[in-house]
Amino acid sequence: MGSGAGSHTKVEYSYTYEGEGYCGSYPKGSRFEPGQRITVVVDPNAPKNSLIREVFV
Repeated sequence: MGSGAGSHTKVEYSYTYEGEGYCGSYPKGSRFEPGQRITVVVDPNAPKNSLIREVFV
C-alpha cells in the first residue's frame, strides 16, 4: 500500500468457503478502507477464484 502521486494500493482479503480458508487480492484498492467489510463472490467449482463484488456493481 502507499500514498501520494504515482503510488499504488492493493486490497488483500481472506475468506472461508465450505470450511476452507482462502486469500485473494485486487490491484486497485483506493476505494476501500482497511478493515472494511466486503462481499466476495466465489467460483464454487474453483473456490480459490474470487472477486470483490463491489468492484463490479
